[in-house]
Amino acid sequence: MEQKERLQHAAQGRLQVALADMAHEVDTGDLSRADAWSKTLANLQIEGEILAKLPTWHWSTGTLRGFVSALLLPITLFLIQRLLGDALGG
Repeated sequence: MEQKERLQHAAQGRLQVALADMAHEVDTGDLSRADAWSKTLANLQIEGEILAKLPTWHWSTGTLRGFVSALLLPITLFLIQRLLGDALGG
């Protein structure tokens, strides 16, 4: 979790620096690097989106779901068996 936050903070810092530098160039009327800024901002946006999607768990949700299913399924079947046994008078 801390590593993801560190990465996100660093990416935000890069984005802020890039935006400030780009704004300075626009304010001074220097548009010679407009295409490069467009690509830079697109890459920084993609980086932010990727970092936002990174899992904070050490395992995938599928692994957790499988583990919980493996625990709950036998318990659920046991309880159903007991309820049916009691309902049928067994």
